[in-house]
Amino acid sequence: MGFAAGTTCDTAACVPAGAHLRLEGIDEALQQTLGVGSSEEVVMTRLEGGLHKDAVRFTNGREISLQSLNPGLTATMYVPLPDLGLDKLDKVEDETIGTRELIDA
Repeated sequence: MGFAAGTTCDTAACVPAGAHLRLEGIDEALQQTLGVGSSEEVVMTRLEGGLHKDAVRFTNGREISLQSLNPGLTATMYVPLPDLGLDKLDKVEDETIGTRELIDA
């Protein structure tokens, strides 16, 4: 799966299925059609049928092929925080701190 990088579209950027992206600059027509905002978090996916299978899935469940996205749109890949294990770190900190007692000073 991939995007073209640069204004001349001469460099391809491969993006694996399941990758998390933040899309910015979604045009108004697509926003209305898909029920999304100008900036959205999406996941790369593959469509079952059709000529172009590389696609993105929005948080509302809507999917669209990369070729149907508007020109000039930017995409930034990121790793969601729960995938970094930070949710487990909070639990460990809670166990380490323990219970605190209030005292009169």
